[in-house]
Amino acid sequence: MLVEGGSWTPDIEIIQKLKTNYIQFIKNESIALGYPIVDPSSYFYQYQGRAQKEHLYIFINAFCSSPKDYPVEKGMYFVLDGGKCYFQMKYDKRQKKFYDLVINGEA
Repeated sequence: MLVEGGSWTPDIEIIQKLKTNYIQFIKNESIALGYPIVDPSSYFYQYQGRAQKEHLYIFINAFCSSPKDYPVEKGMYFVLDGGKCYFQMKYDKRQKKFYDLVINGEA
């Protein structure tokens, strides 16, 4: 789901391509981090276009279940801790690659 409040709005075509390409990245990187995510396709994803100076990227936020009373299209849904149920990553629009997978810790 595209989330309001970013510096730019990604095209729906880019989002569709991301969905077909990030599964293997998440599996590989999560194993390398020591917290394997077995089925990334079962997560709920938020997408937001962001910029750091001239660099455009898509911030991707993922969680294992959609919150009941939070408008996920209005803002990013962040949770402290929660382990593999919550993770974030980025997609570089220019280089067409994923990077910076971060999986929440556990309390």
